Amino acid sequence: MVKEATKHIWEAQHYPDLTLPTARNKSIPGSIESNEPQQRLYGDSNGHNRSKSTAACRKYYGKRYGKLPNGPWDCDEYPFASTWQGAFTGDNDTRATSHFSARLIPSADNQQGGRELDDWYREQRIIDHDDFFVKVVKADGSEMVLPAPPPRTRGREQWGT
Repeated sequence: MVKEATKHIWEAQHYPDLTLPTARNKSIPGSIESNEPQQRLYGDSNGHNRSKSTAACRKYYGKRYGKLPNGPWDCDEYPFASTWQGAFTGDNDTRATSHFSARLIPSADNQQGGRELDDWYREQRIIDHDDFFVKVVKADGSEMVLPAPPPRTRGREQWGT
C-alpha cells in the first residue's frame, strides 16, 4: 500500500505552492496537466536528487526526522529521484530550490512505492531519457480528488518540535 506516496504525488501535482520547499508560483513537472513530462534517469545522478530532497527534509523537519514520533519516516520526493526532473538534476538554476516537493511519509510506504516504480520502469521498458507522465487515480481507475492540503510553511509543527 502506498497511500501516503500517492497522496504526496497528487498534492504536488495539484497544489505545488503548498508543498515544501516553499516558493511563489511553483511549478512541478510530471502531470499530464503540466504538459511537462518526467524523464527516466538511469545511473548515479539519482543519488544527487535524493541528497537535495533529504537536505530539504532536514531543513523543514529536523536532522533526526526519521525518528520522529509514530515513525520511522522517510523523505519522499516528487518528481521522482530517478528522473532528470528530480530535485538536483532538474535544477537549471543553481539558486533555484523549489521545483520539487519533499515530504515525510512512513518508511514502509515510501519503500514500497520505490519498488513499485522500479517494477513499472522494468515492465514498461522505460529507459534513460524516456518521457512519461504520472496520473494518480483510485484503485478502480476513477478520478482521484482530494481536498487542498494545509499550507506547509514549517514541517516541524506537525510533530510539535
